[in-house]
Amino acid sequence: SLQRPAHIGEVLHGVDHVYSRIPIYFRQNSAKMLCTQKLDDFAAQKLDVAIRKQYWYQMHLDDLPIWGMVGELVKEDESTAKTQRGSLLGFETYIYTHKSFVISY
Repeated sequence: SLQRPAHIGEVLHGVDHVYSRIPIYFRQNSAKMLCTQKLDDFAAQKLDVAIRKQYWYQMHLDDLPIWGMVGELVKEDESTAKTQRGSLLGFETYIYTHKSFVISY
């Protein structure tokens, strides 16, 4: 397994470190699809809640932290907001599906 036992600090902070499986090679550009997951209604609703609560993720590259948001709330048109289900006060969730890393040396 690629997951290791949690350290006491991780347990107390409520974090769970797992291997991301994102291949990064020195001085090589690469574009690769890493996830093709389809969400059912329940999973989509959980992701919607996570975005509305402004969840973020943290990664490490050479022991340096990288933070990113899961998604964001975007303001809708007045005309669209009235017809969309699940809309909260004229905002809709937007999921970040692409990650781009620029690493300098």
